[in-house]
Amino acid sequence: MILGYDAHDTQPAGLRPFAGCAAWDPHHSSLATVAFGHTLQIVDTNRDMEVVQSLAFAHDDTIRDIDYNPNKPQTIVTCGDDRTVKFWDLRKLEQPLLTLMGHSHWVWSTRYNPFHDQLVLRYVSV
Repeated sequence: MILGYDAHDTQPAGLRPFAGCAAWDPHHSSLATVAFGHTLQIVDTNRDMEVVQSLAFAHDDTIRDIDYNPNKPQTIVTCGDDRTVKFWDLRKLEQPLLTLMGHSHWVWSTRYNPFHDQLVLRYVSV
C-alpha cells in the first residue's frame, strides 16, 4: 500500500491499494511514480495524491521496480515479471524509449548508477 503523509499531520493524504513499487522524483519534490500491477501512475503529493499521468499496460505483467535517472529529469527505468527492462520519457509515456528483452526470468530490481546514468544494474532471478 502507498500512503502519503504530511509531516505535520498524522492522517494519510491519499491511498492507492495494491501498489507494487514506487519512487520519488529527485527533480520534483512533490511527484512520485507508482506501479499498480502493469500500470504506471505519476502522483502529486501536493494535490492529495492526484494522479497527474497514467499508463495502463506499461508492462505485460507485474512491474517490480522503478528508478529515476539521477541526471536526466523526466526519465525512468522500470522492470517486471514480463522479463523486460524499459526506459521511459515521462513526457511521452505512449511507448518506451528502449526495451531490453531476453532475460530468462523475472527482473526484480533495476537501478541507475548515480554518477554514470548510462550504467544500469538489473537483478534477475534464475
